[in-house]
Amino acid sequence: MQGFLDQVDKLSVRELKLTEEKATFESDQAARQQQVEEKTTLQAQTAENLKEWGEELTAARVQLGQVQEKQLSSQQHVQRLTAQRAELAQQMQRVIAAAESLSARRDKVTEELAIAEDAERTLAEQQKTLAEQQESLAAQVKELGAQVQALSTRVDALRATHTEVDQALTRLQIQLGEVRVRLETLVNRTQEELQLDLPARYAEFTAPREDGTAGEGYQPAEMDWDAVAAEIKELRDKIHRLGNVNIDAIAELDELEQRSGFLTAQVTDLRSSKLQLEQLIHEINTESSVRFEQTFNAVREHFQGMFRKLFGGGSADLFLETEIEDKKAEKQLGPDGQTMLPIMKKIDVLDAGIEIIARPPGKKPVSISQLSGGEKTMTCVALLMSIFKSKPSPFCILDEVDAALDEANNQRFNLIVQEFLDQSQFIVITHSKRTMQIADVLYGVTMQEQGVSKRVAVKFDQVDSSGRIKEAERSPEKEYAAA
Repeated sequence: MQGFLDQVDKLSVRELKLTEEKATFESDQAARQQQVEEKTTLQAQTAENLKEWGEELTAARVQLGQVQEKQLSSQQHVQRLTAQRAELAQQMQRVIAAAESLSARRDKVTEELAIAEDAERTLAEQQKTLAEQQESLAAQVKELGAQVQALSTRVDALRATHTEVDQALTRLQIQLGEVRVRLETLVNRTQEELQLDLPARYAEFTAPREDGTAGEGYQPAEMDWDAVAAEIKELRDKIHRLGNVNIDAIAELDELEQRSGFLTAQVTDLRSSKLQLEQLIHEINTESSVRFEQTFNAVREHFQGMFRKLFGGGSADLFLETEIEDKKAEKQLGPDGQTMLPIMKKIDVLDAGIEIIARPPGKKPVSISQLSGGEKTMTCVALLMSIFKSKPSPFCILDEVDAALDEANNQRFNLIVQEFLDQSQFIVITHSKRTMQIADVLYGVTMQEQGVSKRVAVKFDQVDSSGRIKEAERSPEKEYAAA
């Protein structure tokens, strides 16, 4: 019993000691909790200060780039003025040399003027002599003019006579041409209708004999011309009843047979080519469909993960609309008279549409057309980056993609862009300072003069921790290379 009491006393002492330790720990914990709260407040204040300092640093960098651009422009202006000064000095030397040359030339011109005055006096004497000769020649010209007038009258009379003779000769030539044409027409008509070559037969009659004497020539015989005319008419009627004889019909038949064989071969060749083209088109469509489905599945998989990264959760998916309503099919009515569901028809994968279903965190799955402006932008960025991830390219240009994004979504967008920096280079057009902070090189466009734009370039690796450009990077060559 005594041992039990002793143990109870010891436990009471220990309980008192533990109570004191507990109070000490609680006071210590309260003090530490207060310190944690103070540190948290200080950390939040520090983060806010860092954000403000970052914005001030960006603005200072832009201002510094503008100052450097002005400095470079001033240096170039001084160089141009120096060059203009040297050029003006050279022009002054050339003007002095030209003045000296003009002075020497003035003396020479004075000498030439004296010589010209002497020559003028000589020419005046010659002019007086020539005037006397001119009067003598004018009298001779007057006499010759009278002779020319008489000759002109005689020439006009001869010209009228020549015109009359020429007209008579022309009329005779026309009559001779008409006679020759009529003769040729009669000879050709006789040869075509009667198969009689009159010039050859006349030549036979007028040909010299073997003994060298001249031929008798054509001697008309006594003939019944009415009977001849009747026979000619009868023969003409028979020829007319026979109709036109196509002598080239056999040659045309051979040509048409060759043409038919050629066209038959061409048709066979075209049918064979058509069959080959149809097979090739089928193979291309099959291969394109397979590749499109493979690419679509890869993009779909990347899109699901990229959407969750950009939105911080949620889900999204892509679907191919391979079935559409057949509007040409007639609508069928059910047993109760109500219209049944529309008839669907399948279409090719290459002609199918794509439907995007997105469910941002805390929302129901909806189509992309039902999302807000920022959500549409984020969904489009997710789809763009998914396609870009499936088949990346060396360069990518984004024009104010982050314009509709808030700060949180802008931060996620910047993280996504930084993931692709190892395989591609991005050119981002933006007004967001957060997006500017992730860039390696910042280009700005300023208008110091009305209507004149200038470019300002700053590389962030040229700026030290205090926001100043390093001395090694201040040379115009470095600045030009950075631009």
